[in-house]
Amino acid sequence: MNISKLENRIAHISICIIVFFLVLLTFIGGKELQLTYTYFLSSITTQFILTLVLSLVCLIYFILSKEQYVLFITLDYIVLSGLKLGDMISLFSNTNVQIFPYLNNTINVSYSIVSMVIIYGCYKSKEVKEINYKKLCLITVFTFILGILIRYLDVKILVNFIYNQEIWRKILLGCINISICFIAILVLKQLLEKKEDIFLFTVILSYVFKILRYIYCFYSFGESGSLIFAADCFYIIYRILPLVGIVIVFIEKYNLVFSVFEETKKLENKLLKHYSVTEKTPNAIFIIDENGKVEYANPSLVALIEKCFNYKGIIGKKINELIVELDIAKMIPRIMVTVDRNKLWNDNIALTGIDKKKYYFNVFVMGIFNEEKKQYVVLMIDETENKSIAIKLQKSERKFRQITDSVHDLICKVDKEGRIEYCSPSYTKLFGGSNDYYQKVPWIHNVHDDDVEKVLNDIQQCIKERKTVTNECKIQQNKNNFIYVEYVIDPIEEKEKTGGAIISARDITVRKNAVKKLEKTEKTYKDIFNMCPDMIYLMEVNSLNILDVNPSMCELLGKSKELLLQKNASNVFNGFDFSEEQDILNYLEQGLTVIGHEISFNHCGEQRYLEVNYSPLIEGGKLAKILCLARDVTEKRKIIKLQHEHEISTKRLLEALQYDQLKTEFFANISHELRTPINVIFSALQVLDIYKPNTHIINMPYDKYSIVMKQNCYRLLRLINNLIDITKIDSGYFKLNYGMHDIVGIIEDITISVVTYAENKGIEVIFDTLVEELYIYCDPDKVERIILNLLSNAIKFTDNGGSITVFIDANETEVFISVKDTGRGIPKDKLDIIFERFRQVDKSLTREQEGSGIGLSLVKSLVELHGGKITVKSEINKGSEFIINMPFIEMKIDNVNQNFNEKQEANIERINIEFSDIYDIC
Repeated sequence: MNISKLENRIAHISICIIVFFLVLLTFIGGKELQLTYTYFLSSITTQFILTLVLSLVCLIYFILSKEQYVLFITLDYIVLSGLKLGDMISLFSNTNVQIFPYLNNTINVSYSIVSMVIIYGCYKSKEVKEINYKKLCLITVFTFILGILIRYLDVKILVNFIYNQEIWRKILLGCINISICFIAILVLKQLLEKKEDIFLFTVILSYVFKILRYIYCFYSFGESGSLIFAADCFYIIYRILPLVGIVIVFIEKYNLVFSVFEETKKLENKLLKHYSVTEKTPNAIFIIDENGKVEYANPSLVALIEKCFNYKGIIGKKINELIVELDIAKMIPRIMVTVDRNKLWNDNIALTGIDKKKYYFNVFVMGIFNEEKKQYVVLMIDETENKSIAIKLQKSERKFRQITDSVHDLICKVDKEGRIEYCSPSYTKLFGGSNDYYQKVPWIHNVHDDDVEKVLNDIQQCIKERKTVTNECKIQQNKNNFIYVEYVIDPIEEKEKTGGAIISARDITVRKNAVKKLEKTEKTYKDIFNMCPDMIYLMEVNSLNILDVNPSMCELLGKSKELLLQKNASNVFNGFDFSEEQDILNYLEQGLTVIGHEISFNHCGEQRYLEVNYSPLIEGGKLAKILCLARDVTEKRKIIKLQHEHEISTKRLLEALQYDQLKTEFFANISHELRTPINVIFSALQVLDIYKPNTHIINMPYDKYSIVMKQNCYRLLRLINNLIDITKIDSGYFKLNYGMHDIVGIIEDITISVVTYAENKGIEVIFDTLVEELYIYCDPDKVERIILNLLSNAIKFTDNGGSITVFIDANETEVFISVKDTGRGIPKDKLDIIFERFRQVDKSLTREQEGSGIGLSLVKSLVELHGGKITVKSEINKGSEFIINMPFIEMKIDNVNQNFNEKQEANIERINIEFSDIYDIC
């Protein structure tokens, strides 16, 4: 509400009322009006109710405004309410109405003293931050009672002092009252200039009417009833005025609240829109407090922090914990200094992500300040792409400048009149001079006279119609030489106007001459097309019809050109459908060339093969035609087939040679294995023959040589048995004698049987098992043979003082058997071949240990016949471990033999056979 306009209106109305009552004073001053007891009772009651309502309304206004001056004015009205209540009490107790005119005068003295306190309170007025309602109620009650007490003092003391006294006393009291009112008006006016409160203005007006009332009361001397009536009217008016002011303030506040409510709704809608925009914007927005702690972050910031720094849970974290690279401790004071001045802080920052990539941001910071705390809204605009584009543009500009400086085209910028403003180095190089030399020189200065008018028209057409113009002209290069150029004139747009043009001219003298040469050579190229030995044909891409062919194609297919043209390719090449070659069509649509595509077709009952190269012909941005170059590769394929067959034959020959070499090595090894025991047996027999004639020799070494011959016989028997078994396994005639046997007992017995042999070599044999008894289907003889072979190898390659451990374990599906020694070990490159037939780590005939190379191969075959597998672990000079995994097989067994214990006596012979090639334990 406009307070100044309202003040003017109230002032005008008040002046009118003053003039009216002055006139009224003049006319009714001499009139006589009898005032009765009923009048005074109704008047005092009305004044009391009006003053009490005004006090309560002012009290409500104080609670709302929290202004101290409102409180003091309210207390003034509460005192008046007490005075009026005292009037009512006095009137009820004393029906002598003559005292009340004097009370209307003397009361002004009593509460003028209170007005002095009000004036002091208004002069020292300040805003109340917090209202103590209990204290306010006590003050209100006390003030009301104080008004009643003042009225009592007026009735008992002051009335007697004033009643029937000299006139000068009344004049003195009237002047004092009026002076106090003027002082109050001045203080309230000074306060009004600061507060601009319409309530204050109405209070000032009430004091003006109060002064008029004093005049009426003084003028009447308590004798004129009409003037007393006018004074009562003035009292009601100057008490109504502040009430009107408060009502106006309340209306204004209501309108303000309503407008604030409407603005709040609008603001809420805007905030919702802004919040929606904030949530959906690709820019990172967040709010931090003055310590740098994040209080809000939109999804873009969350995604940015997770992408660049792999950090989750942003809210409540300090920004320097999220972005370690920023020195927030130094940045925040600088930001606060700027933002606290109600300015927008802006800077560019660069961050390095976890992917080592640089990210550039334009950062804006704005402050949000309230009584409780300070907050800062931060907007981070990702300028990484713009930065990249700017860098690319700079590079592009440099490249463009380099291009214009290095290009062979003659580039010039001309103004509207066709005068040169810039020319490229290629222009000055061709015609001489420099860029400054040609400034403001017409571009047509060296154009041939026949072409000058044409070039000028083209320049004007380009500038006026704002379109590109292309043409050719003849330019003089020097005194004796002219060149042909093709020029392109492009308009330069400047603020919707053409500010000149760019003329790019290219020397086409060579092209002009080339056209003539091209016309001459066209026939030559046509002859080449016709003489090419390979087939050349042109296809239409949609219908796949043949559009053109060369004579070689006609000759190969045995058809005339007329019969081939407009024929579908699938009809020309019987048995080949090009439309099914979608991959080729996709490549060609991309403008790519396909080379070496092979097709086959039936020609005269013979299958022919072509190697075809496809080249796309693009028209209007689409694949229109396909140029094909085909070569008959039928004979080539035959040669390739023969080469392939030759390679297979060569491979087989090499395999046969390799097998022959392996066989030679095997026979050499077998020969050695056979010859060694035979030589030993033969030598022993020769010694016995020497001793035979000497019958008188008593201590002949028959036992010694008998053992030697027996051991070598075992060795021969072992070799022959292994060869027989290997042959049976290869031919499929090898059968296992399955039975339900205790495999733990079998392995334990055979292990204990070799202890004596191992001890002769100083080797400790250890048997350990986690399963005391385990019956499975197996061939006990073959299991013994497997274990004896592994133990034989272990003893053979373990030095004196070593140990051999046999360990057994099992689960629900299979049994695990381990034979581990502390011997010499096997090289890693030999681990893959030791189970192959006839393969040995040491293949030389002078090796330290004997053997045929069949044993481990046979062991592997026997394990696999039981459905198991064998593996090996070994380290040089640390020993080897052979691990057998043998499953629990379920099968129908014939001739199950449960009498394995009857064969224990044969173990010694088996051990002698398996250990026959270890001489140092016999």
